Amino acid sequence: MLPVEARGPVYVTALAPDLGIAGMSNPIEPLPAGGHRIFFGDLHAHAFDRFGGRPARAPFQPNGFGTYAEAYTYARHVAGLDFVALATFHSSDPQHWPGYLGLSRRVQEPGQFVTLPAVEVSDRAAGHRVVVFPDDDPAKVPDVAGGRLPDLWQTLEGTGALAIPHHTNASSEGGPQSWDVQDWSTHDPRFQTVVEITQNRGAFEVDLPDAWDRSGGATVIGGRGASVQDALARGCRLGFVGGTDNHYAQPGSNRCAKGGVDFHDRVTGGLTAILAPALSRESVMAALRARRCYATTGARMLLDCSVDGHLMGEEFTTRAATAHLTARVTGDGELARLEVIRDNAVVHTQQVASRQAALDLTLPLEPGKTTIFYLRVAQADGQVGWTSPVWVSREQSRAREPSRRETRRSNHG
Repeated sequence: MLPVEARGPVYVTALAPDLGIAGMSNPIEPLPAGGHRIFFGDLHAHAFDRFGGRPARAPFQPNGFGTYAEAYTYARHVAGLDFVALATFHSSDPQHWPGYLGLSRRVQEPGQFVTLPAVEVSDRAAGHRVVVFPDDDPAKVPDVAGGRLPDLWQTLEGTGALAIPHHTNASSEGGPQSWDVQDWSTHDPRFQTVVEITQNRGAFEVDLPDAWDRSGGATVIGGRGASVQDALARGCRLGFVGGTDNHYAQPGSNRCAKGGVDFHDRVTGGLTAILAPALSRESVMAALRARRCYATTGARMLLDCSVDGHLMGEEFTTRAATAHLTARVTGDGELARLEVIRDNAVVHTQQVASRQAALDLTLPLEPGKTTIFYLRVAQADGQVGWTSPVWVSREQSRAREPSRRETRRSNHG
C-alpha cells in the first residue's frame, strides 16, 4: 500500500534477473486531483455473433472473429481495461440480442470491470456510430439496427444512450459495406456528446488532402470536410474518445485495422480515458455526457488540462481578456511534444524529453467570441493523446454609460 503522503506519478518495476526479464507499469497517480480518478477503456470493439444469429461465413466474418465471452476476457485480463463497449450489429435479432445482453450483465463487476451494451449503426449517407446504452434490460434498449437519421434520434429519446461517431472523414470506396463520411449537419448534441478521434484505421482530427490509409487502399482518410476539427468549426461541441474498432475479439489491441483485414500491430489505435469518482456504468456515461474524457492512440498517458480552473469538456463565460491554461502530463513513455490548439490552430508548442511535463500559459480571448482550447500530446514512440476541448466565451465589451453628473454637465454645457 502506498503511504498517504505519496505523490505521483508512481511506476512499479518488476524484475526477474534469472530470466533476464524486466517490466515497468503504466504511471499511477496515488492522489488524483479534483476527486476524479482516471479509468481507461475501449468504446468500439467487435466479436463474432455466437448467440444463434448469423451462420458462420468463412473465411472472414464482417462482425469479427472470436466470441463475445473471449472478447470480455481479453478486455479485462489481457488488455487490462476498466470498461469496454463491445458493439454488436444485431439489436433486432431475437435470438442474438437477449444472449448478448445477458452476457454483458454477467461479466460486469462494478468497481472492477464495466461493460456498456453497444450497437454499431450505419447511415450510409450520414456516417457510422456506436450507440452505447446505460442499461442491459432488453425492455430499455430499443432496436437501433436500422440506424437511419433522424429516426435514430427519435428512437433514442428517453433511453440515456449516447451515439459516438467514428472514422468521420473516412469513406469506403465501394463494395457491400460501402459508407460515406460523417454528415455533421445531422448532429444532435443530446446524443452526440463525444466523437471517436482515433482508432486502428488512423486519427481523424484534421483533414489532410489526398491522405490515404496505405495499409490496404480501400479507405480514404482526409480531404472530405468531415474531420473532428471540421465539426468543431461548425459549432459541434464534442469531447474526444478513442476506440480500436478491433474485430478480433481483442478490445484494447492495436490490431485489425480495416475491420479485420490487417492483423498487424500498429502505433495508431484508440483508448478512452474518463475522469470519474468511481467505476460504474453510471459514472462512465456521466463522464461521456460531460465530455470529461480524453483519447489516446493506445498509450496510458495521464492528462490533466484545465482553463481558468474548468476541466476538459466544460464551457463557461468570462469578462476577462485572457484565459489561463494549465496542464500536467505524464507519459507511459518519454514525451516528445505538447501542443496547445486554439480554434483548430497550434498556438503553443513545447518540446519535451522526459516522462513528465507541465504547461502554464496565459492566452488572449476575443470579445464576443467563443474560443476552443485543447491539448495534443505526442510521445517519442509515436503515441498521441488529445484532451477534450474547453469552450470559453468572452462577453462583448460594452461602452461605459455616462454617470448622472456627466449627463447634467453635457446638458448644461
